[in-house]
Amino acid sequence: MKTTLLTLLLGLFILVAKAQTSSASADTIKSTINRNNELKVNFLTSIFSLPEINYERILANDRSIGIAVLAGLNDDTEINFGIIPNYR
Repeated sequence: MKTTLLTLLLGLFILVAKAQTSSASADTIKSTINRNNELKVNFLTSIFSLPEINYERILANDRSIGIAVLAGLNDDTEINFGIIPNYR
């Protein structure tokens, strides 16, 4: 069941994925960043019962700071929990 769901999900991502085709300078990229906050969910780990949520604050064009939180339940109701800070 998980392999079928994973195969369908990957096929969907391949169909809707788009690559960047234009080359933009650093000034153009900086001007297109309107928001300084990003919130992301990792769906691949959610399939394996360990959902991950990432928050990232963009400080400058080449720097950001963030945190990832993941939690999951095992079969015996044991909770797996993790917090991962990052700086890029």
